[in-house]
Amino acid sequence: MRVLAEWRWYSWVAVGLWGVTGAALAGALTRPLLQSFAVLLGRSARLPDLPVRLLALAAAVSVITLVWQHYIVPLLACRDVRLTDARTPRIMLRNYWLSLWMPFIIAAILCATNFVPVYLGLHPLDRWLRLQPWIVWLIAALPALIVPPLALMRPVHRRLMRNARGQGRCLFCGYHLLGVWSGECPECGTTRFDISAETEGRV
Repeated sequence: MRVLAEWRWYSWVAVGLWGVTGAALAGALTRPLLQSFAVLLGRSARLPDLPVRLLALAAAVSVITLVWQHYIVPLLACRDVRLTDARTPRIMLRNYWLSLWMPFIIAAILCATNFVPVYLGLHPLDRWLRLQPWIVWLIAALPALIVPPLALMRPVHRRLMRNARGQGRCLFCGYHLLGVWSGECPECGTTRFDISAETEGRV
């Protein structure tokens, strides 16, 4: 419960989007399951075409969810995260950058693994593309998936470093620097970029 109390509004929006996606996907899968049971029972099932629309809704909301989860949340969370000994600026920056690149990593892995049969000579390329036409769209989307991480890496880094300085944390190891007036972090030796401003304010 304490972890949930620390969640921001954008985290709850992400949970809501995942919930809508799961509910729409579950509703879309209900129809084929009921039809299968009807066939086993020797009955004919007349079901509406609503699950098809739910499947389209699940696909649309899943795209929105991935964009929100991997692009918007890191950009907003980096300025609000409470840094601790376990959540140093370096670790949080690595986690946020990994989230930014995750859609591209997943898409690249899907492309690579789906072309393994072609590489091994089990299928000719033209036949494999006819069997899996979606892979063409995924390959075409790879260059576009590189743009958001490259555009957001600098803002995420800048906002997280500003947040770390506001909390009096070392930008590298996260050591608490309140009350330390030397030009370097006593824990890791990293130069403090804000020491001049602090010294001028103290004098």
